[in-house]
Amino acid sequence: MMEAGFSDVIGVEPSESYSAVVDRALIVTGFAEEYLTRCQSDSLAAIVALDVFEHVERTKLRELIILCHSRLISGGSIVFRIPNMASPLALLNFYGDLSHVCPMNQNSVSQILFGTGFKNVSFHPEPFCYPRSIASAVGILLWPFTKAVMASALAAFGVRKTILTPNLVCVVVKD
Repeated sequence: MMEAGFSDVIGVEPSESYSAVVDRALIVTGFAEEYLTRCQSDSLAAIVALDVFEHVERTKLRELIILCHSRLISGGSIVFRIPNMASPLALLNFYGDLSHVCPMNQNSVSQILFGTGFKNVSFHPEPFCYPRSIASAVGILLWPFTKAVMASALAAFGVRKTILTPNLVCVVVKD
């Protein structure tokens, strides 16, 4: 983030093994809720939560999102990534980690956000990164075919226009 031009970047990580300054960004040991509680209202421009929200119980997640909303400035945003339970491929991601407790997709994210003060919600497929192995390269090449098969199967049950990547990127903006 620092290389992309952001300043005052602070990471919050429960594991003490990450506590340090990394590329001029401060890494604070602790949980997001604890850190956000100490922040002033309307003081943050953005919150990025990659692979965080699926670890939070549903009722606590709603409270955390409301806390995030109170700490963001007007026009501030939360960008978060979660296993996309609309995709059969997400089953490996979600159920492969016993600390995952809140399965979500576009519909459930919209439900959780309802009434929290966030108005603008957008959903995006997680972009594919460079292949890390021959198997991942084959997977990337086969993705258009896999996506077409999954979309056809879901369409048979009346589900259309659903993002099917194993992870879902969500962006919500505070008005």
